[in-house]
Amino acid sequence: MPGADACVFIRNIDDWVVIDPTTLIVHAPPRKDAYLLKLFAPLPDLDFKECVGFEDSDHNGQLCGLGDDLVVHDQIGA
Repeated sequence: MPGADACVFIRNIDDWVVIDPTTLIVHAPPRKDAYLLKLFAPLPDLDFKECVGFEDSDHNGQLCGLGDDLVVHDQIGA
């Protein structure tokens, strides 16, 4: 349901679309399931990254809308 809080298992994320330096849409199977993720701070050049990583703060394997679960990492060594 649009606008409702939802969680997605990190292991299920199979694609993402960068909207701007603070906004991503991630997809998990089935492809119709899309999740809007807002970053706390902008990541410059996010739209040029080939690889991003997701980590949840409570280490349960899920990203949820409530709280500060999302951390996005650049590719190691890049």
